[in-house]
Amino acid sequence: IEIHPLSSLIARFPDWKQRAWKLDDLLMQDVPLPEPWVGVPYDTYITNFDNPGFNPDLVLFAIEGNEFIAQTTLSQALADPASAWTGITGTRREWRRQGIAKELKIRCLLKARSLGVQHVFTDNEEGNPMLSLNVQLGFKPFTSYSEFSKLMSGAGE
Repeated sequence: IEIHPLSSLIARFPDWKQRAWKLDDLLMQDVPLPEPWVGVPYDTYITNFDNPGFNPDLVLFAIEGNEFIAQTTLSQALADPASAWTGITGTRREWRRQGIAKELKIRCLLKARSLGVQHVFTDNEEGNPMLSLNVQLGFKPFTSYSEFSKLMSGAGE
């Protein structure tokens, strides 16, 4: 298994956006969410790469052969470059429980530190296994919140 920042994969995989989108969609299907995951259209997904805070050195992929099997992302805050937020970290089901996500996160955090990041923020659903990994890596809870939604099925509700 190879681990690389996106910046070093762009030339190797001309279809990297398509590969990243497919992996992201696959991983998001297993993220505990209040509503079932419905996916993001490709044209919408790729707009993430036009974001001024996007840094391809803070997007890491694990690759086996030519297959993207895991990823982690960080986005540095434009208003405060010493702060960053995590995006999705995940591993394809058949590759889980081998320490891949942990290695990805460690490498990404080290790269962020080299870029001057001092604070990294994340969020997790309490039943998500990623919560225990984040705690192992030193993340500390600082607040909690609940999400509520209501499906409106009729005008009289």
